Amino acid sequence: MKSELAGYKGRPLLFGLFLLAVCLLLTSTQALKRWDFTLYDLFSNALQRPAADDIIIVAIDEHSMAALGRWPWPRRLHAELIDKLSRGGAKVVGLDILFAEPSSDNPEDDALLAAAIRRNGRVVLPLVNESARVGAPLKLTRPLPILAQAAAGLGHVDVELDSDGLVRHAFLKAGPGRADLPAFSLEMLALVAPAVSGNLPGLRNPNPAAASSESWVRDYKILVPFAGPPGHFRQISYADFLAPSFNPAVVKDAYVFVGVTALGLGDGLPTPVSGNSVPMPGVELNATLLDTLRNNLAILPMAMFMQLIVSGALILAPGFLYPRLRARESLIVAVFFLILTLLISFLLLRLSHLWYPPVTVLVTIVLGYLLWTWRRLEWTVNALAREKKQALVTLHSIGDGVVSTDCSGLVQYMNPKAEQLAGCSTAQAFGRPLREIFILADERHGRDLTPVIEHCLGEKQSSSIQVEGLLTNREGQQFTVHVSAGAIRDEQDNSVGLVLGIRDLTETRFMEQQLAFQMTHDALTGLPNRTLLKDRLGQAIVRSRRNALQLAVFYVDLDYFKKANDLLGHTGADRLLQETALRLQAVDHRGMTVTRLGADEFVVLLEDVDDASQVGLVAKDMLSSLQAPFVVQEQKVQLSASIGVSLFPKDGDQVEQLIKSADIAMCQVKESRRNDFQLFSSEMHDWIQERLDLEKQLQDDPHIGVELGH
Repeated sequence: MKSELAGYKGRPLLFGLFLLAVCLLLTSTQALKRWDFTLYDLFSNALQRPAADDIIIVAIDEHSMAALGRWPWPRRLHAELIDKLSRGGAKVVGLDILFAEPSSDNPEDDALLAAAIRRNGRVVLPLVNESARVGAPLKLTRPLPILAQAAAGLGHVDVELDSDGLVRHAFLKAGPGRADLPAFSLEMLALVAPAVSGNLPGLRNPNPAAASSESWVRDYKILVPFAGPPGHFRQISYADFLAPSFNPAVVKDAYVFVGVTALGLGDGLPTPVSGNSVPMPGVELNATLLDTLRNNLAILPMAMFMQLIVSGALILAPGFLYPRLRARESLIVAVFFLILTLLISFLLLRLSHLWYPPVTVLVTIVLGYLLWTWRRLEWTVNALAREKKQALVTLHSIGDGVVSTDCSGLVQYMNPKAEQLAGCSTAQAFGRPLREIFILADERHGRDLTPVIEHCLGEKQSSSIQVEGLLTNREGQQFTVHVSAGAIRDEQDNSVGLVLGIRDLTETRFMEQQLAFQMTHDALTGLPNRTLLKDRLGQAIVRSRRNALQLAVFYVDLDYFKKANDLLGHTGADRLLQETALRLQAVDHRGMTVTRLGADEFVVLLEDVDDASQVGLVAKDMLSSLQAPFVVQEQKVQLSASIGVSLFPKDGDQVEQLIKSADIAMCQVKESRRNDFQLFSSEMHDWIQERLDLEKQLQDDPHIGVELGH
């Protein structure tokens, strides 16, 4: 069954790109956002935790309303509550009540409340953007100035309802024109741990400041992991706490929230944990947010860029696996990636407090599997119309150029690589014989190999041919190729066509030639190196011995090159050597080969030498070619050379012997006069021996004041 899917090779990328486009469309339109909310609510149940002992809500509940009368109560009552909380040792008090208007009962009550707030020193009051919930123009409601000045801090209680009408998000910073007001709970926590304000979690607003102060701007968006359903945190009835018999010490070192929990006052908010349509009071939502921030439990919405990377990997992986699997295995893979997507989303939420919305990926994976199943069925039906052997041969050759013909040898199909080699399209080649599309010839002898390939069609038994040759297309381009040809046969074993697999070896051959050149030539000058010199000198010796002729070896060493190197640096010295090579090559004498041994040493081979006068003429021409000043890096450099010459067979009949003799002659010139040439002579052996003896004496006795020149 796997072979049936090979026809789909190359298409998984397009398939994956299509699925990615679907994913992007669903993500951008947020069509499945409510389903993501449902999964988030389900997963977030795992994040519920026991109520913190040091978070207490003093609740304005139905019991307090019955005991203390209709709301609003006199502000001196709130002042009494604050003082009792102060006596109890509350760590910080969040008075989640909006005192925007002066007291209507007794104007002195505002001063009493302000004094109690000031005495406590750690009371936070709320700011309310009353228009944010209805989309009206901005209306930021602040506490009375006397109360705001007495409070230790002010914090916004702005919330955002998701599209399904529930509260899951919070914004740690918000404000008119600029997101610079802290959330109510954040301001309470900052009074105890100021460092928390400097390292806020949350998804940043790319534009935390608006052009107009009439715009409400939000920043540091987080998802709130609810600790539990409404009523989760410890609550003390407002009236009970004010009772003379109630011990205020229960709030010692506690975060105390004072706010409305009575349903009749309309302060409740729908949340994912609000079962049985019981809303969560705003004061409890603030308590949840404080507990979240204090314990570093804030859930961050995954950034869109990272979300696309994870989604792309989860979507593309099945698409690339399907072509390699059977139908049942494809279903297992699809189910596996569905489970993996849910698992990744849950683990990121549980372990990293990062929310990755998975529904779009789940839908795309299901869609991809259905499309793939349909495509598999379609391809299988079409595959039944093709002959098995043709598919097998063609698919085995698909990596190279592929050409198929009918039983008459007329071209029926060429893949893109074959079109590139042939220099024409399948439409142009269709119905034409192979020899009209390209010529395949033997690389050495030029023999036409096309009849050899077409011979496969006439064979009565299955056969294949493999040849290497030179392919010339209709545009005159040539390629070195390896061609494998096989006949296609039907069920009756009759030949119905031919399939050619063409592998382009042109670049491989070129690389081989380049490597061979680099092994035998100097990288800097491009001249033959020592290896190639020995080979050519060996062949020249054989020819000279056979033809009873002489040959000369010139050992050229530049004078004062070290000084030039110090003057020009390595780059300039390399340029100087390249120019030297060009000048030596410009000395035009028949049978002359210039090579470089290394550093500033060159060896010139001259064949068919008549006599010593010819050698002298060549040496003088080389010295003359170096006389003119070299201009390198805008500097003039004057060089000369010392040349030693050895002759075959007089000075040696072996390669190394001739090179060594020329080297000895060069050393003689370098020692005595420079800028000249010298033929090797037998007396030079004695001179070399004297130098070696003298050097040995210097090593044995360093007090001998003798200097050796080179």
